[in-house]
Amino acid sequence: MSSLADHPASIEALLNELAKMSPRQREIRLQDQSTDQRQILLDSVELRKKTLSKLPPSERWYLVTRRSLQQATAWQVAHWKASRFPLGQTLTDVCSGIGGDAITLAKAHEVQCIERDTIVLECLRWNLSTHLSREVSIETRDFDASCVTPGGYLHIDPDRRALANGKETRTINVDRFSPSLTQILPAIERSQGSIVKLAPGTHVDVSMRDGIHAWISLAGEVREHAWMVGQLRHSFNESRAAVMLNREAEAISFCADMIEETDTIDTPCRFLIDPDAAIRASGLTVAFASHHHLKVLHSPAGFLTADEIPADVLNMSIIGEVVWQGSADLRRLKRELRLRHAHVESIKDRTGIPDAARRLKLPSKKQEIPLTLWLARKTNSHGIYAALTKSVAAFGS
Repeated sequence: MSSLADHPASIEALLNELAKMSPRQREIRLQDQSTDQRQILLDSVELRKKTLSKLPPSERWYLVTRRSLQQATAWQVAHWKASRFPLGQTLTDVCSGIGGDAITLAKAHEVQCIERDTIVLECLRWNLSTHLSREVSIETRDFDASCVTPGGYLHIDPDRRALANGKETRTINVDRFSPSLTQILPAIERSQGSIVKLAPGTHVDVSMRDGIHAWISLAGEVREHAWMVGQLRHSFNESRAAVMLNREAEAISFCADMIEETDTIDTPCRFLIDPDAAIRASGLTVAFASHHHLKVLHSPAGFLTADEIPADVLNMSIIGEVVWQGSADLRRLKRELRLRHAHVESIKDRTGIPDAARRLKLPSKKQEIPLTLWLARKTNSHGIYAALTKSVAAFGS
Protein backbone atom coordinates (compact mmCIF):
# COMPACT_ATOMS: atom_id res chain seq x y z
CA MET A 1 0.00 0.00 0.00
CA SER A 2 1.28 3.47 -0.89
CA SER A 3 2.48 5.92 1.73
CA LEU A 4 0.22 8.75 2.88
CA ALA A 5 3.05 11.14 1.96
CA ASP A 6 2.64 10.12 -1.70
CA HIS A 7 -0.77 11.84 -1.85
CA PRO A 8 -0.40 15.10 0.12
CA ALA A 9 -3.28 17.03 -1.46
CA SER A 10 -5.90 14.29 -1.11
CA ILE A 11 -4.79 13.35 2.42
CA GLU A 12 -4.82 16.97 3.56
CA ALA A 13 -8.34 17.34 2.15
CA LEU A 14 -9.36 14.14 3.94
CA LEU A 15 -7.96 15.41 7.25
CA ASN A 16 -9.90 18.67 6.91
CA GLU A 17 -13.03 16.64 6.19
CA LEU A 18 -12.47 14.35 9.19
CA ALA A 19 -11.98 17.34 11.49
CA LYS A 20 -15.62 18.32 10.93
CA MET A 21 -17.02 14.82 11.64
CA SER A 22 -18.07 12.99 14.76
CA PRO A 23 -15.91 10.04 15.93
CA ARG A 24 -18.44 7.57 14.52
CA GLN A 25 -18.52 9.33 11.15
CA ARG A 26 -14.73 9.25 11.01
CA GLU A 27 -14.66 5.50 11.55
CA ILE A 28 -17.11 4.98 8.71
CA ARG A 29 -15.27 7.35 6.40
CA LEU A 30 -11.95 5.52 6.94
CA GLN A 31 -13.20 1.95 6.75
CA ASP A 32 -11.35 1.36 3.46
CA GLN A 33 -7.99 2.48 4.90
CA SER A 34 -5.47 0.00 6.31
CA THR A 35 -5.56 -0.46 10.08
CA ASP A 36 -2.31 1.46 10.61
CA GLN A 37 -3.17 4.37 8.33
CA ARG A 38 -6.67 4.61 9.79
CA GLN A 39 -5.25 4.92 13.31
CA ILE A 40 -2.73 7.54 12.20
CA LEU A 41 -5.45 9.65 10.60
CA LEU A 42 -7.79 9.30 13.59
CA ASP A 43 -5.05 10.20 16.09
CA SER A 44 -3.88 13.13 13.97
CA VAL A 45 -7.34 14.67 13.93
CA GLU A 46 -8.13 13.98 17.58
CA LEU A 47 -4.76 15.28 18.80
CA ARG A 48 -4.56 18.27 16.45
CA LYS A 49 -4.56 20.89 19.21
CA LYS A 50 -1.88 19.12 21.28
CA THR A 51 0.20 18.55 18.16
CA LEU A 52 0.21 22.22 17.20
CA SER A 53 1.27 23.18 20.73
CA LYS A 54 4.22 20.77 20.64
CA LEU A 55 5.58 20.67 17.07
CA PRO A 56 6.83 23.70 15.08
CA PRO A 57 4.02 26.21 14.36
CA SER A 58 2.36 25.46 11.01
CA GLU A 59 -0.95 25.79 9.18
CA ARG A 60 -0.36 22.39 7.55
CA TRP A 61 -1.35 19.07 9.08
CA TYR A 62 1.05 16.88 11.01
CA LEU A 63 0.58 13.12 11.16
CA VAL A 64 1.05 11.56 14.61
CA THR A 65 0.15 8.62 16.77
CA ARG A 66 -0.78 9.07 20.40
CA ARG A 67 2.40 7.49 21.74
CA SER A 68 4.74 9.11 19.22
CA LEU A 69 3.36 12.55 20.07
CA GLN A 70 3.99 11.92 23.76
CA GLN A 71 7.61 11.07 22.98
CA ALA A 72 8.20 13.92 20.53
CA THR A 73 10.46 16.83 21.45
CA ALA A 74 8.75 20.17 22.01
CA TRP A 75 9.70 22.58 19.23
CA GLN A 76 11.26 25.07 21.66
CA VAL A 77 13.59 22.37 23.03
CA ALA A 78 14.38 21.13 19.50
CA HIS A 79 15.24 24.70 18.49
CA TRP A 80 17.68 25.06 21.38
CA LYS A 81 19.38 21.72 20.65
CA ALA A 82 19.65 22.48 16.93
CA SER A 83 21.45 25.72 17.77
CA ARG A 84 24.22 23.72 19.49
CA PHE A 85 25.37 22.18 16.21
CA PRO A 86 27.65 24.22 13.88
CA LEU A 87 25.67 25.47 10.87
CA GLY A 88 25.58 23.48 7.66
CA GLN A 89 26.95 20.22 9.05
CA THR A 90 26.10 16.63 8.09
CA LEU A 91 23.96 15.27 10.89
CA THR A 92 22.40 11.87 11.60
CA ASP A 93 19.15 11.90 13.59
CA VAL A 94 18.60 8.43 15.05
CA CYS A 95 15.20 7.30 16.35
CA SER A 96 13.64 10.28 14.60
CA GLY A 97 10.08 9.47 15.65
CA ILE A 98 7.56 11.80 14.01
CA GLY A 99 10.25 14.43 13.37
CA GLY A 100 10.08 16.64 16.45
CA ASP A 101 13.83 17.20 16.29
CA ALA A 102 14.45 16.39 12.62
CA ILE A 103 12.21 19.15 11.25
CA THR A 104 14.13 21.80 13.17
CA LEU A 105 17.56 20.24 12.57
CA ALA A 106 16.98 20.00 8.81
CA LYS A 107 16.37 23.74 8.48
CA ALA A 108 20.07 24.41 9.04
CA HIS A 109 21.83 21.08 8.46
CA GLU A 110 22.11 18.21 6.02
CA VAL A 111 20.13 15.59 7.94
CA GLN A 112 19.77 11.85 7.55
CA CYS A 113 16.94 10.30 9.59
CA ILE A 114 16.92 6.73 10.89
CA GLU A 115 13.65 5.23 12.15
CA ARG A 116 12.70 1.54 12.27
CA ASP A 117 9.07 1.68 13.52
CA THR A 118 7.00 1.33 10.35
CA ILE A 119 3.92 3.12 11.72
CA VAL A 120 5.94 6.05 13.03
CA LEU A 121 7.87 6.05 9.75
CA GLU A 122 4.63 6.79 7.89
CA CYS A 123 4.18 9.91 10.04
CA LEU A 124 7.82 10.92 9.69
CA ARG A 125 7.73 10.79 5.87
CA TRP A 126 4.62 12.98 5.79
CA ASN A 127 5.88 15.50 8.34
CA LEU A 128 9.26 15.99 6.68
CA SER A 129 7.88 16.29 3.16
CA THR A 130 5.02 18.59 4.21
CA HIS A 131 6.88 20.92 6.56
CA LEU A 132 10.29 21.25 4.90
CA SER A 133 11.31 22.79 1.60
CA ARG A 134 14.33 20.50 1.26
CA GLU A 135 14.42 16.72 0.89
CA VAL A 136 15.61 14.69 3.87
CA SER A 137 17.06 11.20 3.57
CA ILE A 138 15.25 8.54 5.62
CA GLU A 139 16.56 5.04 6.33
CA THR A 140 14.71 2.13 7.93
CA ARG A 141 17.34 0.07 9.70
CA ASP A 142 18.68 -1.02 13.06
CA PHE A 143 21.18 1.32 14.62
CA ASP A 144 24.93 0.79 14.78
CA ALA A 145 27.99 3.03 14.59
CA SER A 146 28.06 2.86 10.79
CA CYS A 147 24.88 4.96 10.74
CA VAL A 148 27.00 8.00 11.51
CA THR A 149 29.06 9.64 8.78
CA PRO A 150 32.71 9.75 9.97
CA GLY A 151 33.38 13.31 11.14
CA GLY A 152 29.68 14.14 11.05
CA TYR A 153 27.37 14.93 13.95
CA LEU A 154 24.84 12.77 15.81
CA HIS A 155 21.51 13.38 17.52
CA ILE A 156 19.86 10.32 19.04
CA ASP A 157 16.66 9.82 21.00
CA PRO A 158 16.84 6.21 22.24
CA ASP A 159 13.60 4.45 23.09
CA ARG A 160 13.22 4.54 26.86
CA ARG A 161 10.44 1.96 27.09
CA ALA A 162 11.21 -1.52 28.43
CA LEU A 163 9.24 -4.67 29.15
CA ALA A 164 8.77 -5.53 32.83
CA ASN A 165 6.51 -8.45 33.85
CA GLY A 166 5.00 -8.45 30.39
CA LYS A 167 4.13 -4.75 30.55
CA GLU A 168 5.77 -1.86 28.76
CA THR A 169 7.15 0.74 31.17
CA ARG A 170 9.43 3.75 30.95
CA THR A 171 13.00 3.25 32.15
CA ILE A 172 15.87 5.54 33.17
CA ASN A 173 18.37 2.66 33.02
CA VAL A 174 20.68 3.41 30.06
CA ASP A 175 21.42 -0.29 29.61
CA ARG A 176 17.74 -0.91 28.87
CA PHE A 177 17.40 1.86 26.30
CA SER A 178 16.99 0.87 22.67
CA PRO A 179 19.65 1.30 21.43
CA SER A 180 21.49 0.87 24.73
CA LEU A 181 24.31 3.10 25.92
CA THR A 182 26.78 0.33 25.00
CA GLN A 183 25.54 0.47 21.41
CA ILE A 184 25.52 4.29 21.32
CA LEU A 185 29.09 4.87 22.57
CA PRO A 186 30.89 3.66 19.37
CA ALA A 187 28.73 6.03 17.30
CA ILE A 188 29.59 8.92 19.62
CA GLU A 189 33.30 8.17 19.16
CA ARG A 190 32.83 8.15 15.37
CA SER A 191 31.19 11.59 15.35
CA GLN A 192 32.62 15.09 15.83
CA GLY A 193 29.90 15.86 18.33
CA SER A 194 26.73 14.27 19.65
CA ILE A 195 23.59 15.02 21.61
CA VAL A 196 21.93 12.07 23.32
CA LYS A 197 18.38 12.74 24.52
CA LEU A 198 17.81 11.20 27.94
CA ALA A 199 15.01 11.15 30.47
CA PRO A 200 15.42 13.86 33.17
CA GLY A 201 15.96 11.24 35.89
CA THR A 202 18.65 9.28 34.03
CA HIS A 203 21.63 8.53 36.26
CA VAL A 204 24.96 9.87 35.02
CA ASP A 205 27.24 6.83 35.36
CA VAL A 206 31.01 6.65 34.91
CA SER A 207 30.78 5.99 31.14
CA MET A 208 28.88 9.28 30.75
CA ARG A 209 31.24 11.55 32.71
CA ASP A 210 32.80 12.98 29.55
CA GLY A 211 30.90 15.89 28.04
CA ILE A 212 28.21 18.24 29.32
CA HIS A 213 24.90 17.26 30.86
CA ALA A 214 22.11 19.80 30.40
CA TRP A 215 18.64 19.54 31.92
CA ILE A 216 16.16 21.50 29.82
CA SER A 217 12.89 22.94 31.10
CA LEU A 218 10.05 24.55 29.19
CA ALA A 219 7.87 27.04 31.09
CA GLY A 220 9.06 25.55 34.38
CA GLU A 221 8.64 21.85 33.51
CA VAL A 222 11.70 19.68 32.87
CA ARG A 223 11.41 18.12 29.41
CA GLU A 224 14.69 16.30 28.91
CA HIS A 225 18.28 15.69 29.88
CA ALA A 226 20.65 16.29 26.96
CA TRP A 227 24.11 14.73 27.04
CA MET A 228 26.43 16.73 24.78
CA VAL A 229 29.71 15.11 23.77
CA GLY A 230 32.71 15.87 21.55
CA GLN A 231 32.77 19.33 19.96
CA LEU A 232 29.41 20.13 21.56
CA ARG A 233 30.83 19.89 25.07
CA HIS A 234 32.17 23.42 24.59
CA SER A 235 28.64 24.82 24.81
CA PHE A 236 29.30 25.35 28.53
CA ASN A 237 32.39 25.74 30.71
CA GLU A 238 31.22 23.46 33.52
CA SER A 239 30.05 19.84 33.62
CA ARG A 240 26.35 20.51 34.30
CA ALA A 241 23.85 23.04 33.04
CA ALA A 242 20.24 24.00 33.58
CA VAL A 243 18.62 25.43 30.46
CA MET A 244 15.34 27.29 30.91
CA LEU A 245 13.09 28.04 27.94
CA ASN A 246 9.91 30.07 27.75
CA ARG A 247 7.06 29.47 25.29
CA GLU A 248 8.74 31.71 22.70
CA ALA A 249 11.92 29.54 22.85
CA GLU A 250 13.93 32.27 24.56
CA ALA A 251 16.61 30.60 26.67
CA ILE A 252 18.58 31.40 29.79
CA SER A 253 20.98 29.02 31.47
CA PHE A 254 22.92 28.38 34.64
CA CYS A 255 25.97 26.13 34.58
CA ALA A 256 28.26 24.95 37.37
CA ASP A 257 29.85 21.92 38.98
CA MET A 258 27.88 20.26 41.76
CA ILE A 259 28.28 21.42 45.35
CA GLU A 260 27.10 18.87 47.89
CA GLU A 261 27.24 20.72 51.22
CA THR A 262 26.13 24.14 52.38
CA ASP A 263 25.15 26.04 55.49
CA THR A 264 21.42 26.32 56.18
CA ILE A 265 19.19 28.65 58.17
CA ASP A 266 15.91 27.96 59.98
CA THR A 267 13.96 31.19 59.41
CA PRO A 268 12.91 32.72 56.07
CA CYS A 269 14.36 36.06 55.00
CA ARG A 270 12.24 38.61 53.13
CA PHE A 271 11.88 36.44 50.02
CA LEU A 272 11.37 32.74 49.36
CA ILE A 273 12.85 31.33 46.16
CA ASP A 274 11.97 28.14 44.31
CA PRO A 275 14.58 27.59 41.57
CA ASP A 276 13.40 26.44 38.16
CA ALA A 277 12.84 22.70 37.87
CA ALA A 278 15.84 22.40 35.52
CA ILE A 279 18.12 23.71 38.28
CA ARG A 280 16.75 21.18 40.74
CA ALA A 281 16.88 18.28 38.26
CA SER A 282 20.51 19.08 37.40
CA GLY A 283 21.53 18.88 41.05
CA LEU A 284 22.64 22.51 41.00
CA THR A 285 20.38 23.96 43.72
CA VAL A 286 23.23 24.51 46.19
CA ALA A 287 25.57 25.83 43.47
CA PHE A 288 22.82 28.22 42.35
CA ALA A 289 22.37 29.46 45.92
CA SER A 290 26.13 29.88 46.43
CA HIS A 291 26.63 31.73 43.12
CA HIS A 292 23.84 34.22 43.85
CA HIS A 293 24.52 34.60 47.59
CA LEU A 294 21.20 33.04 48.57
CA LYS A 295 20.59 31.07 51.76
CA VAL A 296 19.27 27.51 51.97
CA LEU A 297 16.20 27.28 54.20
CA HIS A 298 16.41 24.06 56.27
CA SER A 299 17.70 21.89 53.37
CA PRO A 300 18.37 22.03 49.60
CA ALA A 301 15.28 19.87 49.08
CA GLY A 302 13.22 22.77 50.39
CA PHE A 303 13.46 26.42 49.34
CA LEU A 304 16.06 29.16 49.15
CA THR A 305 15.70 32.54 50.82
CA ALA A 306 17.22 36.04 50.70
CA ASP A 307 16.61 39.64 51.71
CA GLU A 308 17.53 40.90 48.22
CA ILE A 309 17.03 39.22 44.84
CA PRO A 310 19.71 39.52 42.11
CA ALA A 311 18.18 40.44 38.76
CA ASP A 312 19.06 37.18 36.98
CA VAL A 313 17.51 35.11 39.78
CA LEU A 314 14.15 36.67 38.87
CA ASN A 315 14.36 34.91 35.50
CA MET A 316 15.27 31.50 36.90
CA SER A 317 12.92 31.09 39.84
CA ILE A 318 9.49 31.50 41.28
CA ILE A 319 9.78 34.10 44.03
CA GLY A 320 7.44 35.18 46.78
CA GLU A 321 7.68 37.99 49.32
CA VAL A 322 6.93 36.59 52.76
CA VAL A 323 3.92 38.04 54.57
CA TRP A 324 3.71 35.31 57.23
CA GLN A 325 5.69 32.23 58.27
CA GLY A 326 5.23 29.56 60.92
CA SER A 327 4.22 25.94 61.40
CA ALA A 328 1.83 24.26 58.98
CA ASP A 329 -1.07 24.40 61.43
CA LEU A 330 -4.50 24.61 59.81
CA ARG A 331 -6.01 26.86 62.49
CA ARG A 332 -3.17 29.34 62.28
CA LEU A 333 -3.24 29.37 58.49
CA LYS A 334 -7.00 29.99 58.42
CA ARG A 335 -6.60 32.79 60.96
CA GLU A 336 -3.84 34.48 58.97
CA LEU A 337 -5.82 34.26 55.75
CA ARG A 338 -8.91 35.66 57.42
CA LEU A 339 -7.02 38.58 58.98
CA ARG A 340 -5.48 39.44 55.62
CA HIS A 341 -8.68 39.03 53.59
CA ALA A 342 -6.70 36.54 51.52
CA HIS A 343 -7.01 33.09 49.95
CA VAL A 344 -4.44 30.53 48.81
CA GLU A 345 -4.24 30.79 45.04
CA SER A 346 -1.33 28.36 44.57
CA ILE A 347 0.78 25.99 46.66
CA LYS A 348 4.51 25.24 46.53
CA ASP A 349 4.93 21.87 48.23
CA ARG A 350 8.44 20.51 48.86
CA THR A 351 7.54 18.24 51.79
CA GLY A 352 7.79 15.00 49.82
CA ILE A 353 4.64 13.87 51.62
CA PRO A 354 1.86 12.68 49.27
CA ASP A 355 -1.13 15.05 49.35
CA ALA A 356 0.40 17.11 52.17
CA ALA A 357 -1.19 20.31 50.86
CA ARG A 358 -4.59 18.74 50.25
CA ARG A 359 -4.72 17.33 53.76
CA LEU A 360 -4.73 20.86 55.15
CA LYS A 361 -8.23 21.36 53.67
CA LEU A 362 -7.83 25.09 53.27
CA PRO A 363 -10.90 27.24 52.50
CA SER A 364 -11.69 27.31 48.79
CA LYS A 365 -13.61 30.58 48.79
CA LYS A 366 -11.73 33.39 47.04
CA GLN A 367 -11.06 36.58 48.97
CA GLU A 368 -9.64 39.95 48.02
CA ILE A 369 -5.91 39.06 48.09
CA PRO A 370 -4.33 36.00 46.42
CA LEU A 371 -1.36 34.43 48.23
CA THR A 372 0.94 31.45 47.69
CA LEU A 373 1.38 28.82 50.40
CA TRP A 374 4.90 27.35 50.69
CA LEU A 375 5.40 24.05 52.52
CA ALA A 376 8.63 22.16 53.28
CA ARG A 377 10.19 19.96 55.94
CA LYS A 378 12.09 21.37 58.88
CA THR A 379 15.72 20.31 59.37
CA ASN A 380 16.16 17.17 61.50
CA SER A 381 12.48 17.15 62.34
CA HIS A 382 9.25 15.57 61.27
CA GLY A 383 7.62 18.99 61.37
CA ILE A 384 6.57 21.07 58.36
CA TYR A 385 7.09 24.79 58.08
CA ALA A 386 4.73 27.03 56.15
CA ALA A 387 4.86 30.50 54.69
CA LEU A 388 2.42 32.78 52.89
CA THR A 389 3.79 35.03 50.17
CA LYS A 390 2.70 37.55 47.62
CA SER A 391 3.95 36.98 44.10
CA VAL A 392 7.12 38.52 42.72
CA ALA A 393 8.14 36.67 39.58
CA ALA A 394 7.98 33.45 37.56
CA PHE A 395 10.04 32.79 34.42
CA GLY A 396 8.28 31.34 31.38
CA SER A 397 4.72 32.19 32.40
